[in-house]
Amino acid sequence: MCMFLNIPHSLHTLLDKPDSSSSPGYSLRRLAGSWSSHSRLRELGAGAVASLPPILRQPRQLISLPRSYSDLVNKASKFKCANHVVDGDDGQAAMLCLLCGQMLCTNSYCCMTDVEDEEEEEDNQPGHKRLRIGGLTRHAQTCGDGVGMALWILEVYVVLLDATNIRHVKGCTLTPPYLDQYGESDPGLRRGSPLLLSEESVQQLDTVWFQHQVPERITQEMEQNRNLMGIVWSQM
Repeated sequence: MCMFLNIPHSLHTLLDKPDSSSSPGYSLRRLAGSWSSHSRLRELGAGAVASLPPILRQPRQLISLPRSYSDLVNKASKFKCANHVVDGDDGQAAMLCLLCGQMLCTNSYCCMTDVEDEEEEEDNQPGHKRLRIGGLTRHAQTCGDGVGMALWILEVYVVLLDATNIRHVKGCTLTPPYLDQYGESDPGLRRGSPLLLSEESVQQLDTVWFQHQVPERITQEMEQNRNLMGIVWSQM
């Protein structure tokens, strides 16, 4: 084919800078140059480039939090669960998902759901076992691919949840990124001290999330605090 078209067999030779108008690549370069400089091609190319999505996507970040914790307390006090048919204090069970910002009603019977889980019985016959899971566990399946990170507002805890295996959900609690003037948290808001956002603590949470350390951190916390193993985290 190359002999028939009277062009070199080597692509390098073909595209190399021609010495004269009689060189094999001279006509090809002129043709390619005329194509690339055509006004219609530039118009089409400009529109195509503008519509292309970015090749490198930004990693998913944790949500931005208000500076004062009182803003979150007010948000929890106004929270009403859509599944709670009886008037009550829904704010006590309110959690804020740190991945998407959605308010969740968790650790509460109103938002618990039953899911079927297939497992092998003793006679090796497939069976169905119903598992009861809470709002955070259910939300983590779609929001964090089985991993949850939420702020339990009125309890003043960050809850880490590993629900990648729905039959063996694990979790732990961490100090939230809100501290008083002495650098301490206030679990349960017992002291009533004003709490402000700590950028250093936020960076620590970011590291846990970005480096996929949630399961590892849960394991570390469980080893240090055996009481965490007695909590039914799947109902959280």
